[in-house]
Order: sequence, then structure tokens, then C-alpha cells
Amino acid sequence: MTGQPILPLSATPSQSGKPPTGKIEDFRPGYPRFTALIASHGPFFVFRRFKRLRARLLLLKQDQLSILESELDKIDQQEKAPIFLGKSRIDRNAERLSVLSRIESALVDYGMATFLSIPICPADDITDSFIDKTNLALTLSDAESRDVQSLRNWVDGNGCLAGNETSYLEHDRDLVSLVPTLDNAVKRFESWIEERLVQFLPKFRESNRYVSSDPNVHIYNVAGTTYATVLIVFVSGTSDKVT
Repeated sequence: MTGQPILPLSATPSQSGKPPTGKIEDFRPGYPRFTALIASHGPFFVFRRFKRLRARLLLLKQDQLSILESELDKIDQQEKAPIFLGKSRIDRNAERLSVLSRIESALVDYGMATFLSIPICPADDITDSFIDKTNLALTLSDAESRDVQSLRNWVDGNGCLAGNETSYLEHDRDLVSLVPTLDNAVKRFESWIEERLVQFLPKFRESNRYVSSDPNVHIYNVAGTTYATVLIVFVSGTSDKVT
């Protein structure tokens, strides 16, 4: 149907027993074939951020630190040897040392040690903290609705995966793309060109046969489409100047 991303049909799996040669349909139905589809097109690397779960865990980790903070304050207030509060090198309060150790571990896990520049663990451990991972997840680009719909169409058309294991594609506002996204205007124009080429040029429709044998799956070289985009823009811009 014109204007729709991808509307695939089920393909009969190969019975030859030979290893897959590279086409999506050469892989067995299920995760092998679905992952082959995802691997064939960078923008199909679409996954969930799990923002709600990340927020829940950050709140719990934050509260754990708040509890430890209160414990430390209480220990300090009840300290009977004031010298221990003014000279940490000779502090012999085992309870305080234990709480400080737990605070250190919790801060590293939470991630704030990074921002405080506290050298309490190797750099690799600091950058691997939960808050850093969450920050990275939140900076990823939102998945393009066109790519998400293409994956949904493929899943619906093939029926080789459990529905509850592909339901992640229904979480539109939580989906991210792991590849850099194009400028919105360029992306829309590129999509328009792809749809017109698929609709009107049979040879263009056949140019993706090396990727998929499914006549309803159209995956093209982005660089090639971008070239066409630039060419059309250039020609249009030039023609406007002709008198």
C-alpha cells in the first residue's frame, strides 16, 4: 500500500539445511530471522529506555543514601571521643568506618561520586555507574515512527515471534534508536523519495533482493537514497534560477 513503510508477508523457510547465505529469509523463523532483519538496517536497532524503571531504581538508591547519611549523622552526634571527629587518621569508631564504607559503595553505584570527583574507585567503575548509564539512555534519539511501524508490520506479517516478546514496539514514547538520526527535514524528504521510487520504479524495488527475498520488504542503501536526495535538491535549486 502506497505510503506505508513495510508490509511483509511470511516466507517459507529453507529446508536445505545449509547455513544462511545472508538473506533475511535464509534464517529460521523466530529470533534468528528477526535479528537478521534488525541487523540489515541500522535504524531498526530500536529498543526501550525503561525510563520508569530507571527512575524507580534511582529513587531507591537515593533513599538508601539518605538512610546512610542519617546513620552517619547520628554516629557523629553520639561520638564520645571528639578527637575522632577532627582527625580521621586516628578514628577508631568501627561503626562510623563501616557506615562510611557502605556510603562509598552506594555513591559509586548511584553515580554521584563522578560529579564530586571523589577518587574512591577505578575510573572504569565510576563511568559504569547507574546514573551515568541512565544519563546516556536519556540522551539517545527517539526512534523514528516510520522505522517502528516497519518493524511492527514485519512482526505482524511473519507471525514467528511471541506477541508478548515483541510488545516492546508498542511503547512509542520509550523507544530509542541506537544510530544517529538525520535532520528531520532531510529524513522526511528521504522517506518521500524512497516511497516514490518503490512505487514507480520496478528496478529500484528489485535492488534490495540481496537483503531479502520477500517482495514486501524494501531496504536500501541510505547513501544511495541520500545521493538521490541531494541530486533532486540540486536540480530543483538550479531550475529555479533558469529564466
